Amino acid sequence: MTYTIPQTPDIDGLRRFLRTDAARYLYVLGDLDPVYKDYATYYPAVDKSGVVHGLASTFEGLAPYTVSICGETEVLTMCLEAIPKRDGHFRLKCARDHVDVLSEHLTIVAKDRYQRLVFRGNPPLEKDPGVIWLTPNDMRAIEELMPFYPRAYITSQSLRDGHYLGIWREGKLVALAGTHLLSEQERVAALGTVITHPHYRGEGYATRIVAQMVRDLSSMVDIIGLQLPKENQEGLRLYRKLGFEVHNEFETLIVRWK
Repeated sequence: MTYTIPQTPDIDGLRRFLRTDAARYLYVLGDLDPVYKDYATYYPAVDKSGVVHGLASTFEGLAPYTVSICGETEVLTMCLEAIPKRDGHFRLKCARDHVDVLSEHLTIVAKDRYQRLVFRGNPPLEKDPGVIWLTPNDMRAIEELMPFYPRAYITSQSLRDGHYLGIWREGKLVALAGTHLLSEQERVAALGTVITHPHYRGEGYATRIVAQMVRDLSSMVDIIGLQLPKENQEGLRLYRKLGFEVHNEFETLIVRWK
């Protein structure tokens, strides 16, 4: 079969392809939302009928930039090579069985295995009055908490575009959680950046905040997911108690072009 990479991708065609497994393609699907349009670019492989068989996407919101690749194995190389090459490293997300094909063109610098978890339970009915919605006005308190989670990246824009909740004690923000991605248009959300101050760990704050996140998001979207390092068994136990299940595994690589 012959495939091409259209100069201007058909958004509806991308959406149909990604919705064949919306939980697996959660982030790439959510990036179709106009909120993220300035950050995401798509390179789909389509057949003569315009049907998408696979795609590569780039997301420029973080450093290094992220490339996600998914679909049928025979089109992966074509999609990858459609991306403009740059010097330096970038982050690559792909299925485990796609790594060998893609590594023919890339040098792997680091590799981590993640699990995609999806909420399958019943959201809480009652609102927890001790869990408070966070706004850009809370940015200073958030910045004081972020060093306890080195990978955290929260900005005032994140707070405006996403959904963040926190718990305060004696005027101090001691725990928070938020969304990496929230698209009411595409009906998907990704949880992330769950932080508890070390002095307040073991008191159930993370559980309370995540439960309220699920409660709030369930009225906005159909799929709530998150990504968790494979080795984080403590986190997996927490999320399973809250109603999350493992949907799939994938690789996150730091790579550069050969």
